[in-house]
Amino acid sequence: MPTSKVNATGSALVLTTRDRTLITDLADYGVLTREQVQSLGHFASKTRANTRLLRLTRAGYLSRRALPTVMGSHRALYFMGPRSLDLLDRPRARAHGDRRRVQGLSDLFLEHQLFINDVRLLFQRPMPSYVFGRWLSEPSLRELALGLVPDGYVEYLYAARHFSAFLELDRGTERLARWADKVRCYQQLATSGQFVQRFSRRFFRVLVVTSSPTRLTHLREVVAKFTDRIFWFATLEDVRQGGTLARVWLRPVDPERHALTES
Repeated sequence: MPTSKVNATGSALVLTTRDRTLITDLADYGVLTREQVQSLGHFASKTRANTRLLRLTRAGYLSRRALPTVMGSHRALYFMGPRSLDLLDRPRARAHGDRRRVQGLSDLFLEHQLFINDVRLLFQRPMPSYVFGRWLSEPSLRELALGLVPDGYVEYLYAARHFSAFLELDRGTERLARWADKVRCYQQLATSGQFVQRFSRRFFRVLVVTSSPTRLTHLREVVAKFTDRIFWFATLEDVRQGGTLARVWLRPVDPERHALTES
């Protein structure tokens, strides 16, 4: 249903409730591809998505940036436009969706953010006996001063059992030595009582989603030197194929694959 009418580039644009919801999502996610916009349920058709995204960009409600790919082509990334902040009431949405910050980010950082968004969208996908709880993004986690800054935090219910997990998304660009520090920080968070104090939950997992089976093996070897608990590993491709709850996850030393529905 149309909610407002503006004049943009000489033609009228009716701003719909869907448009406003899309802009709010962009403020929350920071940046989205057209495919990710469709995954959020805004458009069923690729053609309709492209047409509307173009109109909103020309009207100034969205901004667009091209991201190079390994094949030499470009992907269009969408983020908040100069007129979009006028539609948002939430201070946090304004901070997370700062378009000037997005414009200044490196291509490598944007690739990482899209990686995070892919995993987040998979956790929000409806599944039997599954209830998505909440997601905290990096800016919110940074404010909690945990001693480290995860890529995300998710809570969900499965068969009435509550699960909590931090997300570490690894594209193979970080030195393995840095992972030893991360493991120690997560162990401290688990044993110090800080997690209970900050999140009002007793236990958490660290879900490590990486880009390749080789990288996954290397990360497991590093973590296994410190602990065989807390950490779960999977490749992004396995999670995409099976879903977040599927039996695609490996532990640091156990050769068997596990599902995130296990207690």
